[in-house]
Amino acid sequence: MKETELLESALSSIKTDEQFLVLHKRLSEVDVETVFVGLWQTALAGRGNSASVQASRMLVALQPDAPRSLEELIRDIHASKLDASNRLVPFYLVTQFGKHAVTVEALRFLDELPIGSDRSRVECVNYWASAPAELLCQPLHDWRDSGD
Repeated sequence: MKETELLESALSSIKTDEQFLVLHKRLSEVDVETVFVGLWQTALAGRGNSASVQASRMLVALQPDAPRSLEELIRDIHASKLDASNRLVPFYLVTQFGKHAVTVEALRFLDELPIGSDRSRVECVNYWASAPAELLCQPLHDWRDSGD
């Protein structure tokens, strides 16, 4: 199994805060770029599955420094299957680059897309990044309150 598949499997198996914290501790001891790449790829797979949700949550919890530019990350999102309801990936970008930078870059990217191109994922990032931080982090509170 490749590292990404192992990480996806570990993320999929998280059902409790305790399990999340165990994986959080393990990942905090791994090279930051390796952690970022694995979590980023899994979060953007976006099928709304447990691994994607937990990868997004772990990005926010660990806050690994993004080893790539905001422009590159926005391009990744455009080419991804990021779930439109995912607020945590935009929240992660806001914590790394700032709300203003994320919304400006998303709008710049959208302006440069050819007519007829799919815009939905980047539009969702712009929408969520423009929202109050309290709304962006709501999924974290909802998950904790779900009775695990």
